[in-house]
Amino acid sequence: MALLGLALSRVSAPRLWEAAHQLSLLTLSLCLALATAQVFVASWRWHLMLQAVGVRLRLATTVKVNVVSLLANTLMINVVGGALTRIYLLNKMSVPSAPVLSTTALEKLLATAVLAALSIVGLIVLHPHFAPRLPTHGDLVGWAILAIMLVVGVVAVLSQRMRRGARVVLDYLKALMRAARAFLGDRRALATAVLLTGLSQLMIILIGGALTVSLWAEAPPLYVMLVLPPTMLLAGLPISIGGWGVREFSIMVVLGMLGASPDVGLLVSLLIYASTLGGIVIAAALMLPVHLRRPAALGAS
Repeated sequence: MALLGLALSRVSAPRLWEAAHQLSLLTLSLCLALATAQVFVASWRWHLMLQAVGVRLRLATTVKVNVVSLLANTLMINVVGGALTRIYLLNKMSVPSAPVLSTTALEKLLATAVLAALSIVGLIVLHPHFAPRLPTHGDLVGWAILAIMLVVGVVAVLSQRMRRGARVVLDYLKALMRAARAFLGDRRALATAVLLTGLSQLMIILIGGALTVSLWAEAPPLYVMLVLPPTMLLAGLPISIGGWGVREFSIMVVLGMLGASPDVGLLVSLLIYASTLGGIVIAAALMLPVHLRRPAALGAS
């Protein structure tokens, strides 16, 4: 939230309102359609992953559970809120938590890998453009962050309480790994999940690109889509509620390095959130007739 406050301090309400008037209804409709489709693509991916680990639900049931979990992610800490919601709802259908949590973790791992790969490509392509704008002390900051992480890790390993807690966690992780191995052993399911993950992330990138081009006439579309993956990667980390603050600040920074004003950067980030939330709401409305009381069938895929 501190980052959100910092982002808001760099803009003024009149300029923000003036920039918002440049957004066309067609662009907003396109973004909502993409966001709704992204919800169904992500739900289908999770459905296939659950099948691979032996959990058999109706596709409609999986979609509705995923829609509720996505809504939880927008209102709670990223990933954590959605995972707890999935576990709670599927537990009511007699599904154990291990396959639910393992598929959720694998989903996040796939999304992180795809976004990291896209971020690296963007860094390679845009490095000549960004290098003159990077602070001269950037390398020192990066090494300082790595050193802090290393110190925290060593302290955690040496702590008796942390080691006792780690044993409990490891016992549960064994159950998670069994479910994860079942999925990773299904090459067809893994390949399909990777493709659907790429498609899902591409839809969000297109939403951000369409909004930026609509609000900023001079925006280079390819460059915009290349700088968005790192911001999505950061916003998806479980360190904020719904990505608030992290998403806004990071998008303002990367678009600012391309030449956009802070008003455009903030407005794009807010509209990306509004579009994804709108897509979840539309998907939820479409799935209202589906009930969650049917028990799941468990077994090897």
